[in-house]
Amino acid sequence: MSKKNFVRRCEELVKPNITRIISLSLSNYCAIDFFLKLFSIHSFIHLERLILDGVTSNNRLVQLLNSLVSLPRLFTLSITLSSYYVDENNILQCIFRLPVVNYCKLKFRENLDRRSLSCTHDKKFQCQTLKYLVIDGDFCLNQLTPILTYTPQLTYLSCRFRSGFDYKTNEQLLMPYYLTDISLKFHDVSFDEIEKFLSKISHQLQRLRLTIHMNNIFLCAERWEQLITNHMPHLYMFDFMYLIFKYYSSNDYIISNQLFDCFKSSFWKRRNWFFQYQHWLCDNDDFSGIFYSTHPYR
Repeated sequence: MSKKNFVRRCEELVKPNITRIISLSLSNYCAIDFFLKLFSIHSFIHLERLILDGVTSNNRLVQLLNSLVSLPRLFTLSITLSSYYVDENNILQCIFRLPVVNYCKLKFRENLDRRSLSCTHDKKFQCQTLKYLVIDGDFCLNQLTPILTYTPQLTYLSCRFRSGFDYKTNEQLLMPYYLTDISLKFHDVSFDEIEKFLSKISHQLQRLRLTIHMNNIFLCAERWEQLITNHMPHLYMFDFMYLIFKYYSSNDYIISNQLFDCFKSSFWKRRNWFFQYQHWLCDNDDFSGIFYSTHPYR
C-alpha cells in the first residue's frame, strides 16, 4: 500500500473511531512510523491489544513503550524487532512498568545485548499483572533468572536460548510461585545449567515442553527421572523433542537401543509418557534424526 493510501485510510477509518478501537496491528516499520506520526498513542484509550511487527529503532520503541503507560486497558502486547542491535533489558523494563499488561510476546531477529538485569524484590519495579511471557530470541540462560524476579504473577513462560551460564548469586531469589507452564528451546546449554534453573522454579510446574538441538546428554533418562521426582511433584505433561543436526550425526549422536530403552522404565510407563526415535537421510534437511514424546500427558 502506498503512503498516500495508507494515510487516507487512517484518516477515514481510524480517526473517527480512535476512542473505540480495542485492537491495533501494524505489520512493517513504514506503517509503524507513518501511524505514530499521524496519531498520538495516548488517544487510544480503549486499546486492549497492540501488535507491532518490524520495529527498527530501539529509541523509538522505548519512547512508545513509555507512552503506553497511560493506556488503562492494554492487556496484550506483541513486538517483533528487526533492528541490528537490541538493548533488550531497556525494552523489558519499560514493559514491566505497564499497568495492566497480561500477555507479552517479544521476538528478536538480530543481535542482542545479552547483559543481565539486576534482580529485584521491590514491588515498585515488579510487574504484578504479567502472566504470559514469550521471548523468541537468542537469549542466554543467565538473562532469564533475573527477569523472573520482575514477574511474580507469571504462569506461562516460553523462551529460546542460544547459550547457558546460569545466573551466579548467593542471594535467595524469589521465583514466580504460580509458574505452571514452561516451554524452552535451546542450543549449547548443558544439562547441569538447565537442571539448576528448573530446580529453582519448577515446584508448581505442571507442563514442561523442551526442544533441544544436538546435545544428547539430555537423553539421560535417569537424570530426568531424578529431576522430575525431586523438583516437579505436580508435573503431568512432559513434551520432549531432541533434534539431531545432520552435520553432527556422528556415532556420538546416534541414539542406541540401550539409550532409548532407558525411557521405557516403570517411571515413564506409570505416567503414560512414551517416546519415539526416527532417523533419516535427506540432503534438503538440516536434521538427520529426532527423538520425541508421542504422548506427553499422563
